Parts: sequence; structure tokens; C-alpha cells
Amino acid sequence: MGADFISLSPKMKYNSGMKEKLILGILFVLGNALGVVPIVGQEGVYRPNQYSAWLNSIQNNPTSHVTSSLLFLVGAVAGILLGSWLYQQGKRYAGLFLSMGAAYNAFWIPVALVLTEFGADVSSFGLGMALFADALFNGFLGLSMLFLGCSLWSDDRKVLGGLGVVIGCVTSLVFAQFWLASAANLLGIIGPCWLVWWLVWSFRKTAGSEKTRK
Repeated sequence: MGADFISLSPKMKYNSGMKEKLILGILFVLGNALGVVPIVGQEGVYRPNQYSAWLNSIQNNPTSHVTSSLLFLVGAVAGILLGSWLYQQGKRYAGLFLSMGAAYNAFWIPVALVLTEFGADVSSFGLGMALFADALFNGFLGLSMLFLGCSLWSDDRKVLGGLGVVIGCVTSLVFAQFWLASAANLLGIIGPCWLVWWLVWSFRKTAGSEKTRK
């Protein structure tokens, strides 16, 4: 009886889950959106085969890059937790891909900056891995959106689900930014789209949780 008394009701669990989803979604979007601001327009940043220019940008504007890295790190950690939340809600593939991409990115965001203190060769390696991590994050993010979009579509949320599939498919192509400048340019177009999509999704009720509540 005591255990029944202290256990959360289905409605309380639903509200708690929705609040967690909203907070993590907002942090995920804000971290990734604001992380771009301090480094926008700086030469070589997250561009394939431009590691010398990228390193010069870091050396000339260290504060902006540290600020950017911290903001991106907030977004990456939120992405890991949001992926875990999705997994727990039964969206396993969407959750796994989001968490894996965000986790790898979260590791290389600070490590790459540290490695820039150890000479040109080590710096190039670190920046190359940071670019690869960002490419992998975008590739896995696109797959996560694809699976989540299909799930939303099956839950009769056609508009949000359909947009998730389309934006996810295009976002997954950004994986090629590791070696193609055109893929890096694509991120400037599709990036705002997936940011808005995740923000809208964060504010929408989750059908699966709503069923649990009932």
C-alpha cells in the first residue's frame, strides 16, 4: 500500500515525461544554434581540408571558439539525454542514432580544442576528427529524424512526420561534409530546418506517452 501511495500516477508520469522532453529539446536546439554564433564567418571552421585556416581562426579568436565549444557541448549532452528519452519511449532507432551521434560529437568538441596546443600535425588531426565527429552527428541525426518522422506519420501526425522524413534524409547527406565542401554548404541550408523541426517536436505532445497516461 505504501508503495502504491508514493508511486506516480500515469498522469503525473506523463506530465513529467513531457516536461523532460521539452527541456531537453530546447537545450538541444539552443546549444546547437547558439554554438554557431561566435564562430560564424571565421575562415576554415568546419570546412574540409582547411585545417590551417581553422587553426589560425582559433589562435586569433580563442574566446569565441571556447564559447562556441561550450555551447555546442550543451547541445550535444542534451542530444545524448534526449536520445535516451526517445529510447525509453520505444523510439529505439531514433534514440540510438541521436545519442550515438551526439556522444561522439560531445567527445571531440573539447578534445579538438585541447589538441590545437600541441603543434600543427596534432592540431590537424584533432580538427579533422572534430569535423568527422560533426559529420557523423549530422548523418546519425538525419537517420534519427527519419525513424522518428516515420513513427509520427504512423501516429497520424502526417505534417510533422513527413517533414521529419524529408529534412532527415537531406540532413543525413551532410555526413559527406568531411570531404565535400558542397555538403558543408548544405548544412547552412538544412541546419536551420532541423533546428526548427526539433523545437516544434519538443512542444508537441507525445502520442505514446499520451496512451500511457490513459
